[in-house]
Amino acid sequence: MTVNPPKVLIVESDERLRGIWTRRLKREGVEVLETSSLEEGERLFEANSDLSFVIMDSYWSREELNSLPLVQRMLQTFQGPIVAGSGNPDVCKILKEL
Repeated sequence: MTVNPPKVLIVESDERLRGIWTRRLKREGVEVLETSSLEEGERLFEANSDLSFVIMDSYWSREELNSLPLVQRMLQTFQGPIVAGSGNPDVCKILKEL
């Protein structure tokens, strides 16, 4: 019986951080889907019902936490872990309260 590797979606605007996550996960045999845009992240999420894990950049802008609607949609159907974070403590507090 063939076992599929875990599949992780990385939505991260910082190319360096995205690369670090991708390299480390691929070394562990994980299938990685990666993007730097929320729109593509949403498309990949919808197209891949077999995701094991999601890593989400907070995409904090001056006016809003613009990844929040996507994270909230994911939480409605996704049973796996979602790691969403920010260097901004106020954003981290908002994300923890989801």
